[in-house]
Amino acid sequence: MEKVIVSYKNKGDIMFCGDLNPRTSTPDDYIAQHSSKYLPLFKSYKPDNHIRYRKHCDETLDSRGKEIIDSCINNQMRIVNGRCVGDLPGQFTCFDTHGQSTVDYLITNETLFNQIRYFRVSEFISTFSDCHIKLSLEILAKYQLTESQSNNCHAAPKVKYKQFISSMLQKLDTLRVDNPNKYWKLLNDIPDSKKDSCSSQIDSETWANHFRSLHSAMDNTFYSRLKQFDKILSDKEKFSIFNDLDNQISIKENSDAIASIK
Repeated sequence: MEKVIVSYKNKGDIMFCGDLNPRTSTPDDYIAQHSSKYLPLFKSYKPDNHIRYRKHCDETLDSRGKEIIDSCINNQMRIVNGRCVGDLPGQFTCFDTHGQSTVDYLITNETLFNQIRYFRVSEFISTFSDCHIKLSLEILAKYQLTESQSNNCHAAPKVKYKQFISSMLQKLDTLRVDNPNKYWKLLNDIPDSKKDSCSSQIDSETWANHFRSLHSAMDNTFYSRLKQFDKILSDKEKFSIFNDLDNQISIKENSDAIASIK
């Protein structure tokens, strides 16, 4: 990690995210009360900024964790876990047969650290990962559109709207775990636009007249056709069809049929 930081430090901002395999507990990753006010230092020397105290559910500090802490202090890198909205308690990021621990981190330099707006450790889902938990973040960024991208600027509002919705859903998901009461209160306060738009604009008298007209007297044409069908059916019933089945069943046939049943 130290070599990577030295290699890319002069090229821009640096960010590490993923399974770094340290257990860092809560020691400071910066020099506390660092100031150049009372000491003559180089003009190019930049003192560490005082940032939020880091919390951690994992209280273990191992040798790898000490190396990470020292590397952060030496290169002004900062651990985001346990400091940012979405993961203020410093949740565990790994669940295995040995227990639970925090070994997955987001580490940035101070410039990027101030641009992190949201960082979250998701809930553990055994079917999604073997033991590690998904990390997600929201960061402010400045970028310049290329010529081809600038031609699609009309689609930018839709993209921003989708990003806003995605961000709000992530924050709501976090709130559901951290503060269920506030989560449900927020959902109940959201207006239901569909419910408001479904109100009927037709008065009750109009509805009554409509259904009353459905049961009004039918015209004479319908009744005349109905009588015509009744007459046709009646005539067909009177018409005799002579075949073997029209003969009357004799007493002997009845006796033989009963005897065969026995």
